[in-house]
Amino acid sequence: MQVGGFEAPTASLLSAAFRPVPRPVAVVATATPEGPVGATVTAFVVSSLDPPMVAVSLEARSGTLAAIRERGEFTLSVLSSHGAVAADVFASRRPKHSRFAQVEYVLVGDLPLIREAVCNVACHCDGDYRIGDHHLLVGRVTLLRRGTHAALLRSGGRYVQAHDSQKCAHH
Repeated sequence: MQVGGFEAPTASLLSAAFRPVPRPVAVVATATPEGPVGATVTAFVVSSLDPPMVAVSLEARSGTLAAIRERGEFTLSVLSSHGAVAADVFASRRPKHSRFAQVEYVLVGDLPLIREAVCNVACHCDGDYRIGDHHLLVGRVTLLRRGTHAALLRSGGRYVQAHDSQKCAHH
């Protein structure tokens, strides 16, 4: 029912409402005894500067979430404008342990970091909160690497580069 242009929220309406909003794209990952696993995410934020912390949202049914919860550590690689292939690989239904064979990555200890990144952080998981059909993981940043590329954004169901989004905002 609509009231003054407002509608009762549903999952599909909420998703459609936020679809045109540009969001940075990242891969959240961890290590398992069988090898690294990861998933593409667009819901993450720096949640504290002191101490340095990030928060990332993953679907409750995510295999990557289960692996992070077991390990207690994760990485977040905020993808560069060259990272669309990595974003697609980690968003796919490919077997979770074969995804890293499709992208360039480095290991810090045994934790994987995607090379095509604006920044990478390694985190110790300090909090895990169930929020509806997702979990919000809060990680204390233990390592940080900064890159030099523009960020990859997702908007309107497609990838855009950060500088494209800034041009649109100024015209």
